[in-house]
Amino acid sequence: MPFLSDGEFLHAGEFQYFRIPVDLWEKNIPRLKDLKLNTISTYIPWNWHEIKENFYDFDGSTHPSRNLKLFLELVKKNGFKLIVRPGPYIYAEYLDYGIPRWFKEKYPEALILTEKGKRLDNVSYGHPKLLQYTKKWYRTLFKILKPYIDSGMIIAFQLDNETGLFQAGDVLEKIDYNDHIVSAYKQWLKKKFERI
Repeated sequence: MPFLSDGEFLHAGEFQYFRIPVDLWEKNIPRLKDLKLNTISTYIPWNWHEIKENFYDFDGSTHPSRNLKLFLELVKKNGFKLIVRPGPYIYAEYLDYGIPRWFKEKYPEALILTEKGKRLDNVSYGHPKLLQYTKKWYRTLFKILKPYIDSGMIIAFQLDNETGLFQAGDVLEKIDYNDHIVSAYKQWLKKKFERI
């Protein structure tokens, strides 16, 4: 079934602003209309904008392509709707899957653990520290996005991408044995099966 917004078919194309030099945005965003697109989709990488803990760049002060505010204004100026994917995980062959390096260094207990006890370089799904910091990321980011949500320009959010990829083959040894995951699984088993 086609996706409709206010009775209009959505024809979306990807424009990953953080991978495109900022001086090409104004020239190329309007060209998406030549492809009959009316909607743009993009990731918003957490690690691209929160460079250090509590230090955010949404206006390009540290790198021109971090100017999310300009990107949003260009999308608005050109009359596109926008679908955003703010992570926390973004995949797309992107550095650290969008998770800030500082987070991994500060909270190694949140990293995936192999069956043999080796910590891997990716964060365990649902770890309390990841959830805590993701909520903070969302609160900060949504202050920037709110006017565009209220105006109807931002029509959808995808909060994660390719969930379960780590368990889908040999990507990361298939199973996460992080203490949090093991504990949550045991609790689920107890709830599901009162006795074995």
